[in-house]
Amino acid sequence: MNILKWMIFLFIAFASFLPITRLRLFDISKKYSGFKYVSLFLFLWTIIAWLKYVVLEPEQVYYLTLAIYPTLFALTAMLFIAIMNYLEKKLSSIIIGSLVVIVMLEVFVSFTNASHHLMIDLSPGEGFILAGFSTIPRGIGFYIHTVLCYVMLIVVVVLIFEKLIKALKRDNDVIPFVTMGAGIILGVGFNIIHIFCKPFTIDPTYIAFVLLITTLYYVFYIRDLRLIIELGRNEFILDNFREMYVICDHRNVVVGASDEFLDSFEIDLKKEMSYEALMEHIQDRAIVYEDQKVLNGKPFTKKRYLHMQKKKIQLPLFKYQGNFYLFYDETKVRKQINDVEYVKSHDLMTELYNRNYFEEMKKDLDEYADDYSLIMFDLDGLKFYNDYLGHASGDDMLKRFANMLQEVASTYNMTAIRMGGDEFLLIAVEPIPGAIDQTIKEISKLSEDKNNAYKIMFSYGMASKGSKNEVLERVFSKADDEMYKMKLEQADKKAELKRYLKKNKNKSI
Repeated sequence: MNILKWMIFLFIAFASFLPITRLRLFDISKKYSGFKYVSLFLFLWTIIAWLKYVVLEPEQVYYLTLAIYPTLFALTAMLFIAIMNYLEKKLSSIIIGSLVVIVMLEVFVSFTNASHHLMIDLSPGEGFILAGFSTIPRGIGFYIHTVLCYVMLIVVVVLIFEKLIKALKRDNDVIPFVTMGAGIILGVGFNIIHIFCKPFTIDPTYIAFVLLITTLYYVFYIRDLRLIIELGRNEFILDNFREMYVICDHRNVVVGASDEFLDSFEIDLKKEMSYEALMEHIQDRAIVYEDQKVLNGKPFTKKRYLHMQKKKIQLPLFKYQGNFYLFYDETKVRKQINDVEYVKSHDLMTELYNRNYFEEMKKDLDEYADDYSLIMFDLDGLKFYNDYLGHASGDDMLKRFANMLQEVASTYNMTAIRMGGDEFLLIAVEPIPGAIDQTIKEISKLSEDKNNAYKIMFSYGMASKGSKNEVLERVFSKADDEMYKMKLEQADKKAELKRYLKKNKNKSI
């Protein structure tokens, strides 16, 4: 060959060698694993082609040329298997076994061709030269070999184009389709020119295969985020992120995630999973949010709180983008916020809502509630319990009464509040008929006790919103007035309680 032809061959040979330097890329996903062996067989063909052009002995050229047939069939079969695996079309063990047997037969037939001429009608001692190879008659084995290879190649090309057409319709992206189409057209074109116009010194079938496989790999590399990340050597950076992350392609299918995220939520990425399916999978273990405002007013849970930030990944030569989701674990922060909010809105002794919560609630009631009722409570004789039985006894009475209120409030969907000291409040929004009266009855019953020291005396007052324009302050004032009237009516009972506690203050009650 002249210098120009050598340069062309070396360029094509380099294209076939390049995937060998990146074999570990094919281990990223099982669907790419077959292409590792495609690359190895293609490079083996390159070595055989190179040896054909440098050896001088005709007999060596003869057997190197015959060695191409089983190598080509093995390459085609491996490409067929790899594409089927990539497209998740399972091949039966019978088909794979048959392909292996045919490869072994081709090896045997090719290297014993001198005795039967099934591949080429020429013996090694008849002055074989490479330049005249295209004029040598072929045997029946060659035609069987060619038909089988073309059948597998046609299936491969059809399946690839079918997938690319679907991708074109879905993503409106012509780059992969045009790239793959150009590679196939050029490869077939070289073969047609070789057969009908002018023979090439360099095997056009070899050129076609290198073009086909190179363009196929190129489409993979620029389409698959896993390969792009690997090629960018970003794994070290990603693996050392303090935060968890998830990477999705343009269809929002998960293609990668941090080990901590996968381990924490027991996720297996061997099966294709969309980001939406991923969020559904972890919803029982985590609360994911972009805006912290969505958590306002919601109770704290035992789930993990993950603050998610979404970033776009711009893919080269494409109209669409991938997505990078970063997750900050804010469980401890949310717990601290919840604790602060709890202290702000709850009475720590009784665990009921406090006056701060009531002040916040007033705004919503005035703005949105058209029907609600209030029940004000005041414990009679709390000071006597503190003075004669000790503050522990007074605190115990407050807690017991608070528990009674909470129990009844839960039954009738009311809100129980400790307003301060010995004053309590029940708020019922859109109460069911009779609920208010029944609430008083149940609380009165719970307050009774045979031991006067454990009996809880209280006064109460009820009021409901009477008109659309009536504000909460007015309703609250009416309930407070009613409670005060009842308190005056119970002056005698309160005096009797005082005498009882004073008399028994040094006794075990």
